[in-house]
Amino acid sequence: MISKELLEILACPDCKGDVKEKDKKILCLQCGRSYPIRDDIPVMLIEESTLPTFLSPLSPLSPLSPLSPLSPLSAPLPTNV
Repeated sequence: MISKELLEILACPDCKGDVKEKDKKILCLQCGRSYPIRDDIPVMLIEESTLPTFLSPLSPLSPLSPLSPLSPLSAPLPTNV
């Protein structure tokens, strides 16, 4: 378990949001990234983090997914009338 004092000074390296410990990981409360804890040491490296499923580029809810209604690829083609 990570000490309360350490959690108070940690921030997400990506968005600088506040974090909390959950399920043996450090979870960013702003962007949702989770960072692993190894040998009781939080690994606060963006390349070691994981995004929540709903933000994964493969998720249909992600704006990066061609299945997303927010994706430019899912927009209807303009028609000339």
